Parts: sequence; structure tokens; C-alpha cells
Amino acid sequence: MPSPAVSRMLLAGAILCVPLAESSFAGDARHAAQSLDALERFLADGTPDGLSHAEDLAGNLDADLDGLEAATRDPLLKRLHIDRKKIAAGRFAHEKAIYVSRVGSLMDAVRNIVAPGQENVRVGFASTREDLERVEKELAGPDAATFLDPPTREKFSDELTALRAKVAEKFLKENIEYVQSRVESAEGGLPEFLEKAKQAETNKAPEQLDSPARSMQVSINDAAGRLTAMPPNNPAVKKLIARVNAARDTFETAVVRVQGADAFNHLTEDWATLARQTEGWESEPASLTLAAFTGPAGAQAAALGAPKTVDLVRVSNSWLKKNFGAAYGEPGSRNEDNYRVFLRDPKTRALVEEVIKDRDAAEIRLIKTVTGLLDEADKPGLPPEARERFATLNDRTLPESLRDSPAFRPVVARLKALAGG
Repeated sequence: MPSPAVSRMLLAGAILCVPLAESSFAGDARHAAQSLDALERFLADGTPDGLSHAEDLAGNLDADLDGLEAATRDPLLKRLHIDRKKIAAGRFAHEKAIYVSRVGSLMDAVRNIVAPGQENVRVGFASTREDLERVEKELAGPDAATFLDPPTREKFSDELTALRAKVAEKFLKENIEYVQSRVESAEGGLPEFLEKAKQAETNKAPEQLDSPARSMQVSINDAAGRLTAMPPNNPAVKKLIARVNAARDTFETAVVRVQGADAFNHLTEDWATLARQTEGWESEPASLTLAAFTGPAGAQAAALGAPKTVDLVRVSNSWLKKNFGAAYGEPGSRNEDNYRVFLRDPKTRALVEEVIKDRDAAEIRLIKTVTGLLDEADKPGLPPEARERFATLNDRTLPESLRDSPAFRPVVARLKALAGG
């Protein structure tokens, strides 16, 4: 295959065969024949550069042949027509080769990862998944239909399916090996942790267990978190889950035994401080008329005539999320792991259940009040200022945690519709 420099020399030689004063040779049969000869030499070259030069010459020949007599022109046109088909076929073959090479390179990258003898090459990198996705996209795209016949496409697709299975198998194996090392690390740290728990209990100093408990929790959570992304029915995964659960049970039992009373006292005092501002919420009205709600602005009307009930929902959800987040479907704060474990303590669980019971009762009361207002307002002619009050209610007055409550979502939808007019 000639180099680009050689191709340029060929083009220069071909052009030299054509008289330079082209305008004076318009319609000249010899000039057209020489151009066709040059075109066919570039076609025989078979390189991408040769094809490009042939295309350029073919484009110029249309004008050269235009002025010739039919007897001279027609044989040359026939040659040009055949040459154009060869140019198209050559261009197609070149583009097909590029496409097949591109798909093959992507598949080679994945083949190499899962090839025998590559046990130390990890597949858990984003690049491996990206290569698989690129191949899949290529085989589903228009180029596949253009350049691959159905049997070849099916062959590529079958191999892609097999490669996906091998990658998944190796990825699972690598993850099992890694998680097993994390489980072993957690189990290995338990004896030392239990000894420190015993010392803290003997010293009657539960705070001495704070730092060891945090480290142990991180180790257990790391292993448990990775297991959630793995197939739970896999026998090896099942064993690891059982081991992590056993380690967690041993760890949490020790933490609750040493720190349970201290944690309960802290949570009780913390909740009592928050709940003080909501005292008397049970005595607040459970309904509000539209006239009172849309009348002169005031704290009572803005808070549905029940500001303490609104506050109870807000502080309850805030306290639960801060201390026990994941246990209630909320992302917890840094304190979450320090207090969620104490739900194993009957006294702490009873405290939490009492907070939830009052929170739920307050939510039901607020939902009933808002629903009554919406029923009364759901009629033509509602003044703009009333719509504004409903918008304020949804955007600012109601606690965000209440607006996100599944039971309150239908009410939120009605509020938005009414506020939007």
C-alpha cells in the first residue's frame, strides 16, 4: 500500500498526463480518456487516498464528457459508470473495515480481561462496563445493519452475551473475595472490641467505648454494604451475609449492654427539650374554616390554627432522622449509627414508638384539617389572596417531612392545583 507521499506523486503523474490548458481541451476525447486512465490507476491503488483521488477525477470528468459526440462519449461514460461503482464499493469496503475493526477492538479489550491467565486483572472498573455498553450500542446501531450481514451480527451478539456472563462471573468472584476479606477483618476485630467493652463496663465509663464502637461499625457496614449489591441467593454470598449478621449481633449486643442506659438517658433528655415547645398540641382545634384560614393573616391561621401540632410533626421527624435515620427510611446523620443500634434496647424502642405514635396522630389531624379546607375551597370564585394563602401553606407552613409523607401526597397535589389556579 503506497504511502501518502507516493499517492501524491501518482496523482501528480496522472495530472501531468492531462494537458494543462484544460479550458482549451473541453470536450476533447483524448483528455477524457487520459483522465479515466488516471482514475483507474488510483482505483487499482486501493488505498483510501487513491479512492479520494479517483472520486475527485470522476467529478471533473462529467464536464469533460459533456461536450463530446455520442459515439465518442458513450464508451467513456460506460467506463466512468463502472468506475463509479468500483469507487462506491471500495469506499464501502473501507468503511466496513473501520467499523469491524472498531467493534473488534472493543470486544478484544473485554476478551483480554476474562482470558485465562488474567486472574489478577480486576473487572470491576468502569472501563470494562463501558466497553461492553459501547459494543452493545454499536451492534444495535445503523452501522451494524449496513456493514454486517445477519449471521455475522448474530455471531457478534452471541459472543457479547457470553462475554457479559464471563465478566459478571469474574466480577462476582472478585467481589466475594474482597467482601470475604472485609468480613474476616470485622470478625478479627471483634475479640479486641469485646475486651474494650468489658473494660468500659468494669470502669463504669461507657464513653470509653465510643471510638472502638465507631471503628467496628465502619468495618461491619463496609462488608454489609457491599453484600447488598450482590446476588443474595448465591451460596457464597449467603454464607457471608450470615457471618456479617452474626458479627453485627455480637457487636450491637455489647454496645447496648455497655452504653444502653447512657444512650437512653441522652435520648430522653434530648426529646424532652424538643417536645417542650409542643406541649398542649392535643388541645388545639382539629379543623379550621375557610373564612378563618383566608382572613386576616396571623400565626394561628398561617399554621392551620394548630401551630404546636405543626411543630410536633416537624421536631418528631427531625429527631427520628437525626438519631435513627436508616431505620425509618431516611438518610441519617453522622449520629445515626451511634443511636440506631439502641433500638435493640426495650426502653429506647418504647421511647421511639411513643414519639412515632404522637407524630402520626398529629399528621392525621393536619391532613384532616387541610382536606376540609380544600373541600370548602374547591369551588369557582376563590379570591386570589386565598390561593396565595394555600400556596404559602404548601411551600412554607407545612413541615417538609409532612409534605413528603405518602399519606399526604394526594393533599399536596390538591394544594398545588388550587394554588396554581
